[in-house]
Amino acid sequence: MMGAMTVHSLLRTRPQGAPAATRRRTASQRTSTCASALNRRLLTHRAAIAQWALANGVSVNLTALTLIIGAKQRLSVATNQPFTRWDAEWLGEFVNLGLPQWARQHGAQLPESTAETLWAYLSALHHSDALHADSSPLGEIHHSLAVLADLNPDGSRSRHPAGRRLPRNPVGGFGARKPRFGSQT
Repeated sequence: MMGAMTVHSLLRTRPQGAPAATRRRTASQRTSTCASALNRRLLTHRAAIAQWALANGVSVNLTALTLIIGAKQRLSVATNQPFTRWDAEWLGEFVNLGLPQWARQHGAQLPESTAETLWAYLSALHHSDALHADSSPLGEIHHSLAVLADLNPDGSRSRHPAGRRLPRNPVGGFGARKPRFGSQT
């Protein structure tokens, strides 16, 4: 007869002889590819934004927030501009080019709620006095985002008659569409 079966042997968390998992490895395994591209300072920034959203009853998508922060960091390094400086003039370029490109480079897709998350992110920066002084006024930035992403003036997703949305930007912005099967475009 083989050894007696005990509750402890049934609940064994790792095969016998396998190394024990460390907290560091377990945490890194749960980190998405795009989140692992952020340094510790940016991860702390992301956590502060998420805490602000939670405290203020605002919904944010953590994947979208990670993509926004990563793409903005790359843009600020490339343009030598402060990380928290946002301008209504170049928001369209960020939304339609920079953000989707950073997402693709890190193996992620933009979630449907990316526009709403960007709205909340900008609001969090403004309300915590972290929005750079050289930024466009928040109202202008929000207006540009509302136009670009088909949002209501409060940052929520617009609904069109019969529950249908307008077609999305095929270039790669929020909710980019893939060509339909058999189409020539």
